[in-house]
Amino acid sequence: MKALLILTFFCIQSIVVLSQDILKGTATNIYDGDTFTLVAEDGTKTKIRIVGIDAPEKNQDFGIESRDYARSILQGKKLTVYLEPGETYGRKLGVVITDNGLHFNYEMVANGYAWWYDAYSKDKYLKAAFEKAKSNKLGLWATIDPQAPWQWRREN
Repeated sequence: MKALLILTFFCIQSIVVLSQDILKGTATNIYDGDTFTLVAEDGTKTKIRIVGIDAPEKNQDFGIESRDYARSILQGKKLTVYLEPGETYGRKLGVVITDNGLHFNYEMVANGYAWWYDAYSKDKYLKAAFEKAKSNKLGLWATIDPQAPWQWRREN
């Protein structure tokens, strides 16, 4: 537990340095394991795409499980989102930290509910979490031959 807190601290510190903007609000509309809407205190809604990960699509094997796991962590919770530059399909890219300090991006990968999106992320902590979840057959890695979301999207 102590190691996880230290890891979270260093991740947050590096995020703060790299981030251009910070949003705070409550999570609603968890679409899938890597996309949700953040509602700020003033009512402003921002669609967030979790950076560094790629979760199964809802119609893909393990997609509902991934979405439901994300909902269990995010739905109705107060969050801080550290935005990264750019957007994808009208969604802001962000690193999500819950009000109790949980690094959501890392949590999804570490428990086998999303892939580390290595084509767009060089985050060594996400990479290590991905490799550990895969070797321990956690989440989607306990299924037979899971298909990466980017491959599934290309085929469908």
